[in-house]
Amino acid sequence: MPSPSRPMNGDMDPFGRTFNRLLAVFGLSIVFVATASIISPRTSSAGPAGASSMSEGQVIGRLFGQDHEIVILASAAGPRYSVYDTKGTPLAERLTIEELGRRFEGLDTMVGEMIKPGSRMGLVDETQDHLVTDRQ
Repeated sequence: MPSPSRPMNGDMDPFGRTFNRLLAVFGLSIVFVATASIISPRTSSAGPAGASSMSEGQVIGRLFGQDHEIVILASAAGPRYSVYDTKGTPLAERLTIEELGRRFEGLDTMVGEMIKPGSRMGLVDETQDHLVTDRQ
C-alpha cells in the first residue's frame, strides 16, 4: 500500500519540498531576528590612523629606578611624568620632560633613553626570562 505522503509513481512531492524549504527559511529568519534583538552592537572607539586612543591621565608606562618610580601619563599636550620615591610618596606630579629634567637632574635623560624608539632598555625578553637592558 502506498504511503499517503508520497505519490504512487515514487517521485517526491514538489509541494512538500517547497513547503519544507519555506518553513526552514522562516524558522532561520525568526532565529536571526531573535539573536539580533539580544545583541547590542557598540560603536568602535577606533579613530583615524595616528589618533591617540589614550584618555587624559591614563597611565601609559612605569619606570623603576633605584631611588625613584616614574609614572608616565597620557595628556592632550603630550606625556606627563609623575615621580615617586621608593616608598610611593609623590615627589612631583604631571611634569613635562623639561620640568622633569629641571627638578630631577638626569631623570629626563634616563627616561629619554628608556622610551626612545628602538630602545630595548626596560623590555622583558620572554625567551630569556629576564629584564633586557642596553647595558647587557
